[in-house]
Amino acid sequence: MGGGAFAQAEAPNAVLFRMPRMTIEQYGHLRDVYTARLNACSTPGHVKPLIDAPEKQDYGDIDFHLITTQHTDWAGVASAIGATAFLDRGSTAIQKCSFAVALDGDRSNQPPVEYTLYHASKARQHPQATDLTEGDYAQIDVETVPPELEKWRSFYDAYGDLSGIIGYTTTKFGFSICDKGLRLRLQEFDDASKPEWSHFKPVVDEGRIMLSSDVDQVLDFLGLSVKRYHEGFTMMGEVFSWTMDCRMVSGPLGELWKKEAKTYKLKANRSMFLDFFETYLPAHLAPTESSITPASSDQTSPIRTHRATLLTEALRHFNKTSEYTALHTTFLHTRRIASATHFLRPILASATGKSGSSLTELLRAMRRHCAFRDGEIVVLEQRVGDAETELGSFVEEVVSDGKAVTVRLKDEAKVRKWIASGGLAEVKERERRAMKEGRGEV
Repeated sequence: MGGGAFAQAEAPNAVLFRMPRMTIEQYGHLRDVYTARLNACSTPGHVKPLIDAPEKQDYGDIDFHLITTQHTDWAGVASAIGATAFLDRGSTAIQKCSFAVALDGDRSNQPPVEYTLYHASKARQHPQATDLTEGDYAQIDVETVPPELEKWRSFYDAYGDLSGIIGYTTTKFGFSICDKGLRLRLQEFDDASKPEWSHFKPVVDEGRIMLSSDVDQVLDFLGLSVKRYHEGFTMMGEVFSWTMDCRMVSGPLGELWKKEAKTYKLKANRSMFLDFFETYLPAHLAPTESSITPASSDQTSPIRTHRATLLTEALRHFNKTSEYTALHTTFLHTRRIASATHFLRPILASATGKSGSSLTELLRAMRRHCAFRDGEIVVLEQRVGDAETELGSFVEEVVSDGKAVTVRLKDEAKVRKWIASGGLAEVKERERRAMKEGRGEV
């Protein structure tokens, strides 16, 4: 059965919509009918149906993109297209709505009923629906898309799970395909999830950049035929055959996905995922002399090296070297500050007996006034902010086993000696004077 959205919703005097899966003929008829109706009420925007995966024998719902920059009045749309009910599924980030419409395409002669989502953890606002509709209905989903992302979203949401399959293979190598384009993640951002970096908690946007939302440019980088994609696919085998040319799938990398498919249940609720990774890919991989094997950590496998190669090629292909360099430099600076704070905190606490806000004050004083240069702790002539702080100079990042990067304090003994000699008290007093001056108290 289709129409899953309304099964999780409620309304005054709600009914249970009988929503059988649509036949090919019913789907085609309703898609044409509601493409016309939606376009008629969407000026100055326009509506286009998504490209479905080929060879489907039935359908649960019909998906549309509404290309517009304007806020959408879903109640007005529901009335204009003759929907029986509507369910606003949007958020602060997106506008999205589901409509319940008669399966035969007839318009409702009653005002549309607004449903709202409910959560099992919260009390219902209305009694649970028990009456099943006499007629059959279909679910239509409409999501607004800004004009600048129209082509990308047409690709991203086309052919079922196609973009998801490609995106899954790129993730291990530092890329991600999302609704806004192809993103690149810093290796160090992914490393932050490992136990040795538990003291460092970067936010998402600190560790990634957008490479492109140009479909042709992205496909070209991935090694996929732009021409073949725009010709379209009518058979699932054509989709899979084209996908096999992706540079993250083909050659020795294919063995990686073949082995992972046997180890993990990839998107077990998505049949297209399973069909590709568990059936099609293993049967169509060409023999290779070497392979990249899955490992418990990418730090001990060739994946890390291959990822670095792809990074270099991506920066050149998308002309993002300058942006990447700036992001990477800032990220490493922030990471070193976090590491220095992590290692210095317990030392300062044990040496001074301070904790809480008093300990935070000491760390701030060191961040604003100290550096570790040529094996010595130096008090800076001028107070500095976070962008200029040299607190990170107290630590060093080292290569372990020739692969993984770890971090350590350069000289704990030197820090303790400096504290004992009154160096910490000096910078603490400097910071207090600076704070008073900032408040106009001096």
